[in-house]
Amino acid sequence: MKNYKILNILTIFIISFVVFFFYLGFHYSNPINSSWLTTQDLISYQDGWNFFKKDIWRFPIGSLPNYGIDAGNSIVYADIIPLFAIIFKLLRGFLSNDFQYYSLWIFLSIFLQLFFSYLIIYKATKNFLYSMIGSIFFATSPLFFQRLSIHIALASHWIILFSLYIETLTEKKNIYRNLNILLSITVHFYLTLIILIFHYLFKFKEFFQTKKISFFLLDSFILGSSSIFIMYALGFFEIPPEDGMGGGYGYFSFNLNSFFNPVFTEKESWSLFLPILKYNGGQHEGLTYLGASGIIFFFIFLISLLSKNSYLYEKKMIIMVSLIFFILAVSNKVYLGDKLVFNIEINKYAYGILGIVRASGRLIWPIYYLIFLTG
Repeated sequence: MKNYKILNILTIFIISFVVFFFYLGFHYSNPINSSWLTTQDLISYQDGWNFFKKDIWRFPIGSLPNYGIDAGNSIVYADIIPLFAIIFKLLRGFLSNDFQYYSLWIFLSIFLQLFFSYLIIYKATKNFLYSMIGSIFFATSPLFFQRLSIHIALASHWIILFSLYIETLTEKKNIYRNLNILLSITVHFYLTLIILIFHYLFKFKEFFQTKKISFFLLDSFILGSSSIFIMYALGFFEIPPEDGMGGGYGYFSFNLNSFFNPVFTEKESWSLFLPILKYNGGQHEGLTYLGASGIIFFFIFLISLLSKNSYLYEKKMIIMVSLIFFILAVSNKVYLGDKLVFNIEINKYAYGILGIVRASGRLIWPIYYLIFLTG
């Protein structure tokens, strides 16, 4: 059995290399080659890493006061994957001037995207080949590849898949939930927001079933205090609180046609067949084209939710999770194409809180992966 598990992981590792080299190429996959970091976002990642690498150690550890007026303050706001930035700064004496860890993170993200999707499918099917083939859909999905090309840290969608896998476990579920939340803080806070909402929906459900208020409060206190300490150490609080409430909620949202809109950039498409559909300006953040197979998965997902004899695990919770994330993602301004369907006015205090979410279109991602898993 042990050898069988090793063989499974080795197979995933090999597939990861194939996808990795297909995506990045042999030349750009080299960690001492940073010449491919040429777009505006990618250049800023490498610049931020270089500033942090050469700076003295401070506390908070993630403090980065010398990196420009707008992007400075901490490695969190420089968006340079705090976990890897700290690890490789510890090793800076052994690294070349051109070293970049983004290609390593891309490989790790591809591997874990395959690994966790494989685990979820295998949990349901107990079929190695079926699960292995199924996992490839996740590692080559348009959403994953699109984010990987512009927001490397934010493309760590394996954290969302890990959340989905945790909910299929029967033991130590709450420990894994908390560890996943703490891990996500060291990668990208948007992922933290997504899995916080996801996990606490299940935690509230369990609380109402067990009525163990002391455990719920103690668990929330330990998680909250641990999260605040990690956030402080990484430099989350190096800016005033009001600066963390950015504008954009209702603008960077999910369009009702986003699952079927193959647009990659304004002139590039994911599809050879489907036309590029219109969308409102900031809704590129919510673009989540499913792909040809994903569109089939979408209808399977809807049928499974509506069917009385559905095989879905935790069907009622999946419906609740999907509704909550959908409502948050479309925001208070609902668009179909470039047309505003309806607008719900919200007061300034609610808008200030929702401003933490800002790019609400990203909150559709859990539904995206639930669609793929169902398919």
